[in-house]
Amino acid sequence: QTSAHSGKPVYVYMVQPVIAALAAKLLEQDSAEVRVASLAHGKFYAAIVKDASEEIRGKDMAHGLARVGREIDQVRRAVAWAQKQPGPEPDPEKDQLLRDLVVPLRSYAVGFRSLYREYGGWLDACREACGRLEDKHGLVAVLRAQGDVSSFLQQHVEALKCYEQALKHCQEIGDRPAEAKVCKALGDLALRNGDLEGAEEQYQKALDACK
Repeated sequence: QTSAHSGKPVYVYMVQPVIAALAAKLLEQDSAEVRVASLAHGKFYAAIVKDASEEIRGKDMAHGLARVGREIDQVRRAVAWAQKQPGPEPDPEKDQLLRDLVVPLRSYAVGFRSLYREYGGWLDACREACGRLEDKHGLVAVLRAQGDVSSFLQQHVEALKCYEQALKHCQEIGDRPAEAKVCKALGDLALRNGDLEGAEEQYQKALDACK
């Protein structure tokens, strides 16, 4: 099968439902095997999401959107598994998986498919995971995405709070490109609220951070 948009080959693999059901039943007999299989499943789809998100932000947007669209149910399954894992014992593998599945989905979920509430729930869990991992870069990405979700849902106070927290972390770790993106988001939010001077100020800060 070939993509109608890019001409790239598209390979789709499916497991016979009866075989899939039998495999799932057998896995239930060994919790350790369930974990190994679930992590492998999640990592496989995290890699797909990562590649597709790069296409969405690049020159092959349609192909990237189609790739995620084909696999979104499997991504949901992987995210649900990660969210259901018990705590409070440290589980960096699970937290890393959740981060790698959720963070790259921002453009697909918010920019193109309007999955605000569903994705917002994933971001809440991902934010906690990044905190446990002490991953400030991941936390910045999650906070910016949470700000975007809140903004689209007209929750402007919550959006401002998320963006300001993201900006603080950007400045702490010296991530100027991320700082520019957050300042632009703050400018967009100010513009939506009719604050032209505030928007101009934030856009100028975004330009300064790009230098």
